[in-house]
Amino acid sequence: YEILSRDWSSDVALPILNTTDGVRTLDKIRFAQFDFGSGSQIIFVDGVNNASVFDGTNWHAIDSGNSGGNGNAGGDQALDAPSLVDVFENHIFISGDRTSQSTVAHSAPNDPLTWNVSAGGGQLVTGFKVVQIKPFRDNLFVFGNNSIKKVVPDLIAGFVQEQVTANV
Repeated sequence: YEILSRDWSSDVALPILNTTDGVRTLDKIRFAQFDFGSGSQIIFVDGVNNASVFDGTNWHAIDSGNSGGNGNAGGDQALDAPSLVDVFENHIFISGDRTSQSTVAHSAPNDPLTWNVSAGGGQLVTGFKVVQIKPFRDNLFVFGNNSIKKVVPDLIAGFVQEQVTANV
């Protein structure tokens, strides 16, 4: 885990982040570590700023206004201020955006910097405010205050939702 143990001297330019967006105040930073074949990387979310991927050398902000890829990370399926993140089936999943509380978005397969439908990115609308996402075995569980759904891989649709319970 080179990223977590490296010498953080002045050779890496850290991004400047906001501590509030006018509505939410940054109170928790979440992260997920992954390796999709190009080395260990880490993604951070905080509910106020864009998700940020650090590849060991560079920071990449995931922005829904960008076209996706290494020089322009993001895409039309990205959420701009997610507070939840996890890795499932070689995709990055994010949720918890204040403006899209029931949406879970995912990156293109094996590409944390591309979030376009044309490349395999997508969104799932759960029908409830998402409060947590966690993978378990072959499913990604999506938790709401009173409901739980699971996201399962599908050869045709990519990912589909299945109801676990609607009365917790």
